[in-house]
Amino acid sequence: MVVYRLAMQDEIESILDEKDYKNVGRYWENDAHLSTHRYDIHEKYLHFFLSLDSIFYLYTHVGLYICTYDVPDYLVKAYYGTGRYCNMVNHNIIDEVKECAIPSKFIYFDNLVKVECIEYLMKYEDYLNGKYSDLTKVVYEKEREKMKIRR
Repeated sequence: MVVYRLAMQDEIESILDEKDYKNVGRYWENDAHLSTHRYDIHEKYLHFFLSLDSIFYLYTHVGLYICTYDVPDYLVKAYYGTGRYCNMVNHNIIDEVKECAIPSKFIYFDNLVKVECIEYLMKYEDYLNGKYSDLTKVVYEKEREKMKIRR
């Protein structure tokens, strides 16, 4: 299943240089006010959105990376949940957003499909108006037979 993640530069550099996820992810504590996920406090997790437009619940500033992954369906189903985020228009409303929090140890470099750097200020309206690709630059893209890194 295709899922999406917003990442910082140090995470992307680690993934592209080391080709693994041992140093990627974060430890989380269970908080029913923030999400329905149940974390093992001894595991590092990566959060993925099930829809590309959901990344706009986070602050999508210049220099961040939008990552596209193809993760096995059974992992998405096993670690599926909802996160609670402020509505994109009315910040007084909380939206429940479909996402999954998968332990880093289950994510492999081969799952990474594409990495795009946000080069210009990007708003949800830009995505809706089809300007998404004009505001990003592809820095990594997995091809059918080979992988290629563009820096």
